Amino acid sequence: MEIIEPLFPEFFEKQPLTALAILFPLYCIISGISSVMTWQLVLAKNKKTHPDLRLFLKDLSPILIKLSLAVLLSGIFVILGMSVFILPGIFFLSLFLFVPFLIAEDATRPIEHYLRESQRLAFRELTGVIFLVLIMIGGSLLSWLGGDALADLIERTVQGPYGFVIALATKVLVAIPFGALIDLSSAYYFIQLRSQK
Repeated sequence: MEIIEPLFPEFFEKQPLTALAILFPLYCIISGISSVMTWQLVLAKNKKTHPDLRLFLKDLSPILIKLSLAVLLSGIFVILGMSVFILPGIFFLSLFLFVPFLIAEDATRPIEHYLRESQRLAFRELTGVIFLVLIMIGGSLLSWLGGDALADLIERTVQGPYGFVIALATKVLVAIPFGALIDLSSAYYFIQLRSQK
């Protein structure tokens, strides 16, 4: 949201709930796709093959609707938990962290199965999963603050529309590596939990 907000400042200021209603589903879906893409990269690495974007897109298309619905449902639980009190939101995020990976593995089951299976995996090492989520939240916050500070500095230094564009690109470039690190950490933790019987 931080990246899109500068593009439509009046809309965000006058219609914050509408903006949230539009951007929250978009964020959930993009995050789910990112997790599935990371999962495909991890699988390719483990099989010692090269990742193929065309193959990824081919694999993604049949699961996109199920993935979108599942991550939206998970996201609603997390948002509701965060709005009541932060701890329930962290708890729900921990429980549903593995939903995209489960769908990427086998998209033939109903959405409820992935939600329950993710919970089952999370409860195997709930303290560790919550710790990972707390690191993810802290790192995201640091990434956001660092990207924002750097973007503000660039925008003040480079005047005119180029400053805005470079500042916006800076926010994205700071966020992408950390998002990839979050997905990789989650994917490898998922593999570790799946290997425990």
